[in-house]
Amino acid sequence: MDSLLYPCILLASLSQIQLTLADCSIASISSPSASTLDVIWTSYAGATSYTLDLRLLDVTNVAPVSATVAAPSTEKLIQGLRSGSTYQVTLKVFSSSSVLCSTSKTATTVPASSQITTAKAVSSSSIQFEWSIATGADQYILLLEGPSYNVSNSFTSLKAQINNLQPSTSYKCSVFTSNVAGLGSRSKVKTMLTLIPPPGGVTVTATGSSSARVSWNSVAGVLQYQVNVTDNSAPAIAPVVVKTSSTVYDIRNLLPCSSFTMGVSSVNAYLDPGEPSNVNFKTSAIESPSSISVNYYCTSSMAVVNWLQVFGADSYRATVVDASGAQLSCTSASTSCQITSLPCGKFYFVTVTAVSSNCESNSQLATSFETVPCPPIGLTTYRECASNVIIFSWQGTNNTNYYVATSQGSDGQVAECYTTDTSCYFSNTACGITYQFSVYAVSGLCNSGRSASVNVSTAPCLPQNVKAFTDCSSYSLVTSWDLAPGALYYTVYAQGSRDSLYSCNSTSSSCSIDKVGCGESLSVWVSVSNGDCSDSLLEAVAETVPCTPENLLLVDECNADAVTLTWDPSNGGVFYIAMAVHSSGAMFTCQSTDPSCRIQGLHCGETYDTYVIATNLKCNSSKSKHVIYKTAPCPPSSVEAVRDCDFNQAWIKWQALQTGNYTAVITSKNGETLNCSTISNSCSIPNLRCGQNYSVTVQCKDNRCTSVPSTAVQIQSVPCVPTNISVARRCGDGSADVTWAPSAGGKNYTALAVSNRNSVGCTSNGVLCTITNLFCGQMYNVSVVATDNNCTSQCSQTVSLKTAPCTPLGVGGMVNCSSNTAVLSWLTSPNAVQYFGMAVGSDGHQLSCNVTSTSCPLSGLHCGQNYSFSVSASDGSCVSPASTGYRLVAAPCVPYNVTGRVDCISNSAWVSWQQVLGTDSYTVMAVGVDGMNSSCSTSNTTCNVPNLGCGNSYTFQVTASNKQCQSPASDVLQMETVPCSISSIMASYGCNSSSIQVVWGPTTGRRLYVATAQGNDFSTLSCNSTNSSCNLTNVKCGTQYSIIVAPSSNVCSTLRSQTYTISTTPCVPVNISTQKLCDTNGALVSWNPSAVASSYVLTATAGDGDLRTCSSSSASCSLTYLHCSQTYSLSVTASSGNCSSLPSTAITFKSVPCQPTGLVSQVQCGNGSALLAWTASAGAVAYTANALTDSGVVRCQSSQQSCALQGLRCGVLYNFTVQATDGQCYSSASAPVQNGAAPCAPSGLRVQTKTMQNERQVIKASWNSVDCPGSDYLLEARGSILGSPQALFEMFSYWAAVLSFEMPFPCSSTYNVSVRARNLAGVGMPSNITTGTTAPCLPQHVVYTGSNTSAAVSWSASVYADTYRVYDVSGAARRQICTTTLLSCAVANVNLKDIMVTASNAAGESGPAYVGA
Repeated sequence: MDSLLYPCILLASLSQIQLTLADCSIASISSPSASTLDVIWTSYAGATSYTLDLRLLDVTNVAPVSATVAAPSTEKLIQGLRSGSTYQVTLKVFSSSSVLCSTSKTATTVPASSQITTAKAVSSSSIQFEWSIATGADQYILLLEGPSYNVSNSFTSLKAQINNLQPSTSYKCSVFTSNVAGLGSRSKVKTMLTLIPPPGGVTVTATGSSSARVSWNSVAGVLQYQVNVTDNSAPAIAPVVVKTSSTVYDIRNLLPCSSFTMGVSSVNAYLDPGEPSNVNFKTSAIESPSSISVNYYCTSSMAVVNWLQVFGADSYRATVVDASGAQLSCTSASTSCQITSLPCGKFYFVTVTAVSSNCESNSQLATSFETVPCPPIGLTTYRECASNVIIFSWQGTNNTNYYVATSQGSDGQVAECYTTDTSCYFSNTACGITYQFSVYAVSGLCNSGRSASVNVSTAPCLPQNVKAFTDCSSYSLVTSWDLAPGALYYTVYAQGSRDSLYSCNSTSSSCSIDKVGCGESLSVWVSVSNGDCSDSLLEAVAETVPCTPENLLLVDECNADAVTLTWDPSNGGVFYIAMAVHSSGAMFTCQSTDPSCRIQGLHCGETYDTYVIATNLKCNSSKSKHVIYKTAPCPPSSVEAVRDCDFNQAWIKWQALQTGNYTAVITSKNGETLNCSTISNSCSIPNLRCGQNYSVTVQCKDNRCTSVPSTAVQIQSVPCVPTNISVARRCGDGSADVTWAPSAGGKNYTALAVSNRNSVGCTSNGVLCTITNLFCGQMYNVSVVATDNNCTSQCSQTVSLKTAPCTPLGVGGMVNCSSNTAVLSWLTSPNAVQYFGMAVGSDGHQLSCNVTSTSCPLSGLHCGQNYSFSVSASDGSCVSPASTGYRLVAAPCVPYNVTGRVDCISNSAWVSWQQVLGTDSYTVMAVGVDGMNSSCSTSNTTCNVPNLGCGNSYTFQVTASNKQCQSPASDVLQMETVPCSISSIMASYGCNSSSIQVVWGPTTGRRLYVATAQGNDFSTLSCNSTNSSCNLTNVKCGTQYSIIVAPSSNVCSTLRSQTYTISTTPCVPVNISTQKLCDTNGALVSWNPSAVASSYVLTATAGDGDLRTCSSSSASCSLTYLHCSQTYSLSVTASSGNCSSLPSTAITFKSVPCQPTGLVSQVQCGNGSALLAWTASAGAVAYTANALTDSGVVRCQSSQQSCALQGLRCGVLYNFTVQATDGQCYSSASAPVQNGAAPCAPSGLRVQTKTMQNERQVIKASWNSVDCPGSDYLLEARGSILGSPQALFEMFSYWAAVLSFEMPFPCSSTYNVSVRARNLAGVGMPSNITTGTTAPCLPQHVVYTGSNTSAAVSWSASVYADTYRVYDVSGAARRQICTTTLLSCAVANVNLKDIMVTASNAAGESGPAYVGA
């Protein structure tokens, strides 16, 4: 039976549940924490308990959480849940053990909390965070709590960076987790401090080729800074990081030709650096290698070049250059490399160039070396015929220890000679033999190759069986002999007792001499010769014939037009004829029976060939020995004397009629003499005494004689410096009288006054002039220079001049309203020691002060008076003009005669009073006995006080006000308002409507009521109705209406209502005006107040789309930081409550000009000025350019796009900026451009050559100092060797504070030199170039042809040589035997080994060259 009933019971239960599900519900589920859910449900009737079952959604392997709650409780907090998980929450309602109802709902627990794992301040405005993952979190909310505001942001990731934070500010940081269930619990709070912002003014200045100085402005409170240096070309390399407590840091070992980013960060107390302020910097070129050395290996013809490593170099290139300019080179990444295939006999200059990835160093001459000698060349032999000694010579080779010479005779004999000289003596020789000679050089481990061979024969043997006889009638001598070995030809000589010599030649065994005779016996001998050597055998023969005169001598009288000749008597001569022959063919003679004669009529400075012949009236002797004679030099002509004003020296030039040494002499009137000498046609005499007149003459001297002086010319020296300078200023007109003592040579004078602002001067031909246009309040340095027609003296000593004080500027003041006193102030006026202030009131009242400070107290001001205040400055003797009057208004006087009446219609009061002085407006204040108050303000003497309560007693007082002060209140006026009646009145108004609806009550019967509205402009509106409302029409905008309701026949009775006040929409604002706010690049916009308006909105739209708004409760509003150079359209709307007017008619406003761009500067070194130019700024009408230094600023103004700044100081580095102005405001300054007043090019560059040594000539260059402190100098030289465009050289000195420098130049070179100066402000331009030519190289291939008695010497041309000299060096001192412009010269009686040849030009003389060299 039980089994049959069970299904029926189950169906009944199910049926009951279905019927009650609609009434069973879960009201809410919330998650108070990550592990709990708070479940609330609706109470169920008949329930005894409730069961909650919570199962993870879609999870079957986690046990459910359940709880039972006894009725009547309907809330349960479930614990032990998983965070961030979604549960199926099932509610079952039980009645005892029966389930009455069941319902389900899903709910999610809030996520678990997350913790901040990493927090790092990365800059002064940013912090980076990372936090742990939280189960069930959909997003994370990061909260930063700051001192002035909080920042919160949500994220789905586990890290973030918060920007735009305040610098150096502490924030409390925490993170919340979040999902659909809400916020999880807050993490632990982590306090973070943002970093300190970077310093400003970061600049980098190069201090060397691989070093730089970083500097910056200090940051308040920062004790340490971090400097980062990053190589931009090597981003993979970590930057260099250093810390310092200074505001400068020197960086070294910077790679050359590289770009670096250098940043400076502020370091806080926890040693954490902030973000850097970065600047870019580029280093200069790479340095040249040093300590260069060369190892030469002769066996392999190779040289190894070594050097020290150069910082920043990737590789090196070693180059060797010989004298012809030919080059060989090698490259290496290490500090050495090999140069191979070096030819013999070369002298090489070695340079090494350092190479980096983007630049090379400047190659500089470092060292030199020589290669193994070549086989000797220039082989010559000299045979001494008398002894058959043979001298074998050759040209010397470089790098040689000694030589080995070898001879081999035609008879088979061989001999060797070892010598360190370039010749060998071979004495063991036989007559008539031919010898072959060769030589090689020995050098260390290497020998040169053997030279070519040269042949020479010894003297022939003497002939035998010599016979001679003379034919007197035919004057012939016949000689015969036997042929001799080795002889090629024979010469027969016949000589008498007076050394008369005759000869004949033959290649056979006989010879005939014709016309022999001298009246004496002849000695006859035969000389044999092989073409080079000869020998002879003596044989006495016949008589001599008359002889030629001998020993012709010239008497050196240094005469310009005559010469005296003497000679030995000639046997058989009756008289003598002497001759002087000019190269033009002109002949001058004299005759004498004595052995002397004087030839007249010669020309000065000319060369003559002189000789003499003897005659017996039948036959003439042959000409005597010729003697060359040169007359004394001619005096120079066309002498000119020109003074050099800059260096106080005289340049003297003339027409040089012949070569020689010239001496110019100048003589003053008191006999003082100065001179200069030269071999050219001009010279200079320095250090002239100032203000002197000199007489100038020139003389020429050759190696024997001096000419007579030239015709004298006159020259005047530079005027002397003026002395006794004194200055007397004039107070009234900005001028000063300058006086001085006259200076010798001065014709005109210029006085110059220089200050930081300007330079002015005056000129005079006397001892006084007046300088005008002096600026007030300046310190001037006054000096005087004297001038003549062309020259100016040096400046005199300066005298200081203080000008009168300027009129004080910046006058302002402040009134103390309570005490009616004032304090006036102004800016300091330079040079002022005292100030006089004066205030004059509009009633004539005067107040004054005499102070030494820049403020003036005034007491006893009359109320309501306008005072005009002015101030003048004094330095004790001069008083400046008074300043422009500054308007000062005293406090207003107290209003008086106050009267009033009550207006029953508007429930207001009319108050009147007498006008008082110094008032801009009046305010009436009404205070009721019930504490209610009302007021009105006006600029008139009548005012309506509105909104008075009915049935109240009021006290009225009036105060007067101006812009600065308010007067005390007037006497009290007491008035009573009308009684109240109708208890309820209301009015309503729609914005911009033309009507007001008035509603009132209670009313009685059908009585006619009149609503009357009085506007604050005293206009009146009315409407009437027998009901409780009516409409007032034609209302005005911007009007406050006072409305009362009363029966039509009893408006002012006690039956009227209370006054109801309502305002209409404000009128459109009018009379909009603007005033520029220069400091903030903004505008103060004002308008007429719109009645009843409580607020205004100003809208500004720029042409570039910039939109600004400004709200204000007054009739003005300020716009700041507008876009520069823009035209804004401005309109205003007025608002009251919920109503706003239409926008006003738009006006335009032009903002402050933009800062100029494209600023460039060009500093003029000579006059202390700089020319600035820039790009125009829209809207600008003028510009102000500034040159800023630590010591002050120099300014100039211009309406154009350029300006010239005066008064810059040489050697100072300036920051140039420019500002634009529209006539009212200045723009911000442009980005500064840094430039310096670098020195001018040095003047007076001159060169002096020294004696040639080792084929090099030292050139000494000197110059004048530049007028710029702290300058040093660099000498630059460039040129070519031997005139070859392929053999160029370039040399530089080092920077040094010297005025001269010496450099060695190769011989036979042209050069040009210049010098430039530099200081901290920069490197100046090079000076004018001075060109020149060095002395020539020694002549090459010197050849001696002939014998000891008569020979010719020839040589190859030396580049740039104009003269050659041949010397005999056999004695203790060399003896010049020939001077020529040709390439050969005849010599006599000089051994070839004693011959020396040099080449010369105006720069000097070469080294010696010898025969065979």
